[in-house]
Amino acid sequence: METRDYLTAARNFVDAGDIAKVLEHCAAVLKDPFASLDDTLACIDILISIENLSDARLLCKSALKTFPSSEALRDRLAELPSTDFQINAPQANQQKLFWRPTSYEQAKFGKTYNPPGMHQLSEEEKDARWEKDTRSVIEVMRSDVPLRADWHVLDVGCGVGRLIKPLRSVAEQVDGADICEEMIEFSAQYLEDAEGRGEIKVNSGFDLQAFKTEQYDFVFSLHLFEHIRSRANTTHLMREIRRVLKDGGYFWLQVHEDNGNYGDAYGEGLSFINYEFLGNGYSHNDLRDLLEGLGFFVQFIRGEDYWVTALCQK
Repeated sequence: METRDYLTAARNFVDAGDIAKVLEHCAAVLKDPFASLDDTLACIDILISIENLSDARLLCKSALKTFPSSEALRDRLAELPSTDFQINAPQANQQKLFWRPTSYEQAKFGKTYNPPGMHQLSEEEKDARWEKDTRSVIEVMRSDVPLRADWHVLDVGCGVGRLIKPLRSVAEQVDGADICEEMIEFSAQYLEDAEGRGEIKVNSGFDLQAFKTEQYDFVFSLHLFEHIRSRANTTHLMREIRRVLKDGGYFWLQVHEDNGNYGDAYGEGLSFINYEFLGNGYSHNDLRDLLEGLGFFVQFIRGEDYWVTALCQK
C-alpha cells in the first residue's frame, strides 16, 4: 500500500470506530522514512480525531525536528495539552513485546547479542564470537571499575546473562534484571552451569521494584538505554539504579551515540509504534547532563566507534 492508501484506510477505521486499526495504519505511515510533512500532519489530525492527544502532541514535537519551519505543526502543538510524562508505560509495553524471544537460540543471538553478520556464521562460529566479545567487554569493564570479590553486582537489561556468568566467578553475588519474562526463563538455561550465586528478576522497563534500596556496590548496563525510546522511562530507570546503589557505588554503562538513526536523547516514543532496536541515542554532553542531573558523580565519559561509555558513582 502507498502512504495515501494507509491514510485513507486510517480515516475509514476512524469512522468504523476501530482504534487499533487506526493506529496500525498511522504507524505504517510514520515508519516510512520518506513520509512528508503533509503525511505527518494528516496523522496528527487523525490522532486528534480519536482524542489521542498525548501521541498527537509527541508527534508534533518530534516532527518539528524534521520540519522546523512548519507553522502548521507549531499551530497544532500550541492547541494541544501538555504531556510531561513521569512514566511512558505504553512505550515500555511496546519494548517488552519486541524483546520477547521465542526460542533459546533467538534469546542468545537474536536479542541478547546480535552484531552484524551473525546470521552468516555457523553455530560454532557464533559461540566462539560470543565468548570472545564477552571476554572483551569484561576486560574493559574491569579495567574501569575496581571490582572486588565481596561486591554485590546488578546487570540491568541482562538478557540471558551473557555478562553475569563470567562475573559470578569474581564477585560474591551477581543479579540481573530484564524486561521480559521469557528471557529470564531462558537465562536459567544459560546460567545453569554458572559459578557463584545470584538471581534474575523481571522489571517493568522503568523501575527496579524487585530490588532493595542500597543493595549493590556496582550496577552496570551494556547496550540497554539506546533501545529505550522514552526520556521519561530512561530517567526513572536511572533514578532507580541510583536508589539500589550503596553510597559510593559505581554505575557503568555503554550506549549508542546519536547518529540520526536513533531518537534524540530527549525523545519520547509514541504509544502505538514499536521502535524495535532504535531507542534514543546520546552525545557525550547528553549523557553527562542526564547522569549529573540525577545526582551521579561522573568519573569519565569516552567514545569509541559509535559507542559512548560512562562511569559514575553515587
